Amino acid sequence: ALPRHPIITDSIERLEAGRSLEPAVSTAIAGAAEVLYGLGAANAREGDELASIIYLRLALHLAPDHALGIVSLGDLYERIKQGERAIEVYESMPATSPLRTSAELQIGQVLETLERKEEAQAHLERLVARDPMDPEALLALGNLQRSRKLFADAAATYTRAIALTEKTGRVDWTTYYFRGVSYE
Repeated sequence: ALPRHPIITDSIERLEAGRSLEPAVSTAIAGAAEVLYGLGAANAREGDELASIIYLRLALHLAPDHALGIVSLGDLYERIKQGERAIEVYESMPATSPLRTSAELQIGQVLETLERKEEAQAHLERLVARDPMDPEALLALGNLQRSRKLFADAAATYTRAIALTEKTGRVDWTTYYFRGVSYE
């Protein structure tokens, strides 16, 4: 269902390299953190934000490197318009997590939402410079450029993303669409 999800691609790479996958729960504390994460993520609907924040914070207290808990809590803070807290949470993503890049991309989007436009653009440009082969970083930068009506820049950025994804056979039609919008 999610072939390009960072956790899935990381797991496939591990298996293809002959390494085994780590168990999701290896201790009682990790199990408690997983239960709390599940409760927080399941209750993250409109109106249940406080309970979700409590459960997710407790989960992260027990397992500070719980990547999905970090993403869920950051997303929740974004939804309730607490961007600064969302950035703090995303910044806590372990450097070794497959979701680190996703958290970094979210930071760029939150910075844009907070009207910290130069910082948002610089952040996304650093991500692209760090890994010019990452189509997700290119798409985030292209989307930012397009939202600011920098259409020539956006079209060029989308073209770079298309060139990368054509090699893997994973081109998403929306990238062509957004490039077309930029050209128009």
